[in-house]
Amino acid sequence: MAKKKSEIIEEASDEIEKILSDEEIRALNLRLQLWEMDQESAKSYAYEQGENAGKIKGRAEGEAIGEARGKDIGEKEATIKIARKMKNNGIEIEIISSITKLTKEEIEQL
Repeated sequence: MAKKKSEIIEEASDEIEKILSDEEIRALNLRLQLWEMDQESAKSYAYEQGENAGKIKGRAEGEAIGEARGKDIGEKEATIKIARKMKNNGIEIEIISSITKLTKEEIEQL
């Protein structure tokens, strides 16, 4: 004979009560919850570490690029300064070009 709905609910309620009162099951459930929190914490930490490493690498690359550009600009300015002095001292444009590697047009504009 089929059980009444209320009997089924009462049996289920009793079973839930047994499970909740079982210390071993509660301890396992707690360990599971702690493990899940540890996993989330580990993921978060790994993400932060990766993000920080990326920022450090990006900053270093940016500084290296900026340093190289600055060096190039400084060398070009120094070359122009030397070429200007040479031109002002009457040195031929072909000689200045040969020494500084500036084009004749660049030297003429000085």
